[in-house]
Amino acid sequence: MTNIVTIVVVLYICYMSKSDDKGRRVILAFWKLRSKDNFEVYSNLKHFTASYPEYSYNTINNYLSKAKKPFETEDLRIERMPVITKPIATKSTFRMVPVVQKRQLHSFDQSKEDLDYWLSRSVKERAAAVTFIISQSLQPGAKLNKAAVSKRKI
Repeated sequence: MTNIVTIVVVLYICYMSKSDDKGRRVILAFWKLRSKDNFEVYSNLKHFTASYPEYSYNTINNYLSKAKKPFETEDLRIERMPVITKPIATKSTFRMVPVVQKRQLHSFDQSKEDLDYWLSRSVKERAAAVTFIISQSLQPGAKLNKAAVSKRKI
């Protein structure tokens, strides 16, 4: 939990330190061998190399800027990551269209419409729907009690 809080605070500081949205990046250091506090976020590479002098600023900077790949050793992975300041817009091709039918509640019986709908579907679609409904009612790993099911030829 403290890792997440630290990352959020550092990202917020990085966000507030610049006035424009373009080119805002942070340095994300992932320590592979640590079991706790394995993520560290820095506003720039100089702060990372000041904290860990055994790593060369020039070597890591050349690697990250030319190859555009993470710098990786046996125990460390360093990446430049963009700071996302706005929601990522995703285009969805799926669009829900509301279906509204006004009926009187006391005189409406939907069972005939349901029957007509399912009779208009193929046997394969009906069997798939029944199988899906049964699978939703079963617990994970449970099997259908076949003693309660009777088979009939159609």
